Amino acid sequence: MSNKSLEIIKELKDFEWLTKIGWLGYSVGVFILSSAVIISFQQMKIPLNLYWMLGILIIPQVIHTICWWTKRNFFYDPMILTIAFAITTEDSSKNYYREIKKRFKEQVTTYRLQNDLKIKELPSDVIFSDAESAEKFISKKGVRLLVWGNTAEGNFNNAPFTQFNIKLSYQHRVFDKEKQKRFVDDIGAAIQRRLWGIWQPNSFHQLSVVSGNIVEISLFTLGACLATIPNISYLLKSVDVFEKLDVILKQRKQDVNFPNLQFIRQKVRSFLRSSYNFLLTFYWNQKKDLDTAIKYADKAIKIDENNFIAHQDMALFRWLKEQKDLAKYHTERAWRIRPGHPLSRFNKAFFFIYDRKFEQGLKQYKKIRYAGDTNIIDVIEFIEKEFEKMSDNLGLLFVAGWLNTQYADQVRGIAQLEKFLSKSNNNQEYNVLIAEARKFLSQQVS
Repeated sequence: MSNKSLEIIKELKDFEWLTKIGWLGYSVGVFILSSAVIISFQQMKIPLNLYWMLGILIIPQVIHTICWWTKRNFFYDPMILTIAFAITTEDSSKNYYREIKKRFKEQVTTYRLQNDLKIKELPSDVIFSDAESAEKFISKKGVRLLVWGNTAEGNFNNAPFTQFNIKLSYQHRVFDKEKQKRFVDDIGAAIQRRLWGIWQPNSFHQLSVVSGNIVEISLFTLGACLATIPNISYLLKSVDVFEKLDVILKQRKQDVNFPNLQFIRQKVRSFLRSSYNFLLTFYWNQKKDLDTAIKYADKAIKIDENNFIAHQDMALFRWLKEQKDLAKYHTERAWRIRPGHPLSRFNKAFFFIYDRKFEQGLKQYKKIRYAGDTNIIDVIEFIEKEFEKMSDNLGLLFVAGWLNTQYADQVRGIAQLEKFLSKSNNNQEYNVLIAEARKFLSQQVS
């Protein structure tokens, strides 16, 4: 291979391969290499016919072009969330841009999001001049979030100054107009600032600020978009993203770079609170996965100590784990949060019966005027199962029968009350329950 050929190939390092000019430059390089191979064969006096020479010239070009086209156009992975960067820079700001992307990737790794997120750097000749073209691109390519924009160069105090003008385009579920407006407004509040400056004398600190801000607004936007998709796997990814963002924002101080920090903190925690409530219900009601339900109930309580739903459900979960003291604790917490609520009253009444304080338990059950907020069938089945385990406590049999007569299956309830009277055999411990059972049954006869 001639020295001139080697010099031409060395020049290829200056080309960005994924751009169209890069493809052309590397194609020339591939042609030079292929030609050098043919020349080498000739110098070694190895004969090549026309077809062999055409193959040596054409096949590498075809392979190169397929690799280039695939790498440039296909990067969608349904299992990974793609964040793409396409900021048009001047030559003087390319190093800043490279450093911003590097630090963005480092943040993703630091907060262990690399299994959920993939960072895609678009070729520099992919340029967006407006939001419409950016949105068409992400829709076509399957990109979840696109960070795009441009830079402007100038001077400040006799030193170079670079301004990054950054915009975000994102994919989300289609809403009605009212929900769409609220959703866009929330994201707009998060990405309120769109201009960042880097002044050369202070570039090290300001690069950290810019990259950190881009991470913050990107994660908020991505998490919000994922939460709009009615799919549990996307919700779990969204929760993962928001949990990491919550950690970041806890360490964050209010400054001009994030003027509405407190609003975003509240939005993130509000989302996590509602998501934890949904997930603890999902894993218990639909999956019967008690351990995972407990995990999300615990998260819900940690993020909001006054989360009524989480305490209410945790009372049941701890009881099923034979942790009766914790079950009582969460019942009392739910009661203090919403005293008199039917859900917490059901739990409170059950514990009175369990502790054989039958008069107090019956009073609590009678105070329940509306059971629409709970699945009463589940409540009755739970009490029936507990009676099977604690058959010496006939109060549980009475409660199952009494609740059936009030809210569910009256025939079954009457049979249970009659069975209770037979088994209690006028035991004075159950006097108040015996009187109530006899009163109800006598009304049915009359």
